[in-house]
Order: sequence, then C-alpha cells, then structure tokens
Amino acid sequence: MLSTVVPSPSLTPVKNLTDSQLADEYAETRLRVMARRPNVNPDDQRLFQLATELLSRQADQPAEDRLQVQGDKFIVPISPQENKTSIVDPGAVYRIIRRKGNDILLAAYTITLAKVRKLLTEAQLDEYLLTERTGPREIGEPVLKQEKAA
Repeated sequence: MLSTVVPSPSLTPVKNLTDSQLADEYAETRLRVMARRPNVNPDDQRLFQLATELLSRQADQPAEDRLQVQGDKFIVPISPQENKTSIVDPGAVYRIIRRKGNDILLAAYTITLAKVRKLLTEAQLDEYLLTERTGPREIGEPVLKQEKAA
C-alpha cells in the first residue's frame, strides 16, 4: 500500500522569504513535522532550511539578546548565543597551577576548564579565560499571536 506525500505548501526559496513569511512558514512547517513524525518526513528538509535561514538572519544581532521574529500569525523566539570559554594563555595557566605544588599539578594534568576555574583566583580567571557568546542559538517554541478583537 503506497502512501501519498503532500508537499510543503510554499516552495519559495527560503532566501526570498521576508522575515514575517520565514517566521510563519517555520512555525507552520514545524507543526506539521511534530504532528506526523514518520520515519521519513518530507517536511524535515524544509524545516532545516527554514531554521538555518532564520538563525543566519540573526547573525548581526547582539549575542546576549533573546530575539523574537514576528510573523503575521506567529512569534518565533530565539535564544541568546551559547557561551564558549577558552584559555587565552595555556602556558601561563599551567605555570600558575604548577606553582601550587606537584599534587595540584598532577590533579590538573588533564587541564579542563572546570579544573582551571577551581584552581585560579577570580583575577587570574579574568586575565586568562575568555568567555564569549559565539555558540549557536536555539529556536524556541513558536507562539500563536492573539487575534485582535474587531
């Protein structure tokens, strides 16, 4: 028995959609995907394309801001970018830990950020660690807009 596949209602390239159209089609496609959940879903690729475009259009926004893309029917929330922390000067961090003694050095032999945070002072953490919002954003649950009373 063959099942029929209903194509997405809009085949407009996602780059050509307005922000409003992008938010609405993302939310509607997501609802269809969530409702069906078959092994192979024809909307999965479109949902991925819409999400990718939706997030790429937010690249110039401040990393710490929670965003909302307004559609005609939906509001699509987008999280701030995740934090990513890296050690600015691993050699300096290693020397600071080594000065604390062999036991501490051996405990920190595999240097992880969690271990570094426990061993350094706040001033040293500020100097040798860099935390930036460069991680990915996440799209939140779309919210259906309230219809205005006539």
